[in-house]
Amino acid sequence: DGRVYKALLDFINILGSYSGDNLTEVIFRIGKRYGILHKILIITRDNALNNDTLCYYLYSRLLYKYDSYIEENPIRGASMRFKGENSQIRYFAYILNLIYKAILRSLSSSTYTDAVAFLNRVAERG
Repeated sequence: DGRVYKALLDFINILGSYSGDNLTEVIFRIGKRYGILHKILIITRDNALNNDTLCYYLYSRLLYKYDSYIEENPIRGASMRFKGENSQIRYFAYILNLIYKAILRSLSSSTYTDAVAFLNRVAERG
């Protein structure tokens, strides 16, 4: 019907480590329970290595389930949409924080206060 739906699927305590393999099991189990594995499109994540592993293992599990078939333009039916590393969105706030830190470093500042003081000194010089 073209409408966007939002729902909390599960709120669980993850047992064991936060390894990519363990996170894959959690996501796969929840997706299977709700019958939405074929609807997984994107994983939004930070830069932790376990998330790369998560995407790799999840992609492998989905390829096995959907017989290695990826529909070019998936619109209807139960074809696989998740494409592993190509289906990742790095956590936007995390990336902004990295950019902010790089700017502070380039200004020879380590804090927001130092950066403001530096920029004020530059502005006073004209």
